[in-house]
Amino acid sequence: EFISSSNFFLTAPGTAMPLCHHIVESMFLGTVPITPYGNLLFPKLENDINSLSFNNYSELYECINKALTISDNELEKMKVNVLNHYDNYLSSSSFLNHFQTFRLPINLYMNIDGHTLDSRRERFGLPRLFPLPKS
Repeated sequence: EFISSSNFFLTAPGTAMPLCHHIVESMFLGTVPITPYGNLLFPKLENDINSLSFNNYSELYECINKALTISDNELEKMKVNVLNHYDNYLSSSSFLNHFQTFRLPINLYMNIDGHTLDSRRERFGLPRLFPLPKS
């Protein structure tokens, strides 16, 4: 209930990877993410359209000031844009549709340091999730 009653959600990086589930969860609830990694979503979040973006602490300070002083009309537009982005690209039905039509980025299953999930799984003796291409 706390997140759904909020207008903004500060999405700090996760501990192991920068992109964490909390940005998707907050967008599902219609809160505008304040984030340094909106560019990692597919498609990317747009600053002042469906997110407030920052790269360093001084920009974070500016984002928080903007969040505290934003007009009601601008906030409502951003919330609608956040919900539309979630519905079109992050919801389970849109994910399945994109997956089935192969419109997802090729690096979907790559983590931040470039190792595929399969290479990580193989390292631990687990079976591959994605088959190797036939040569």
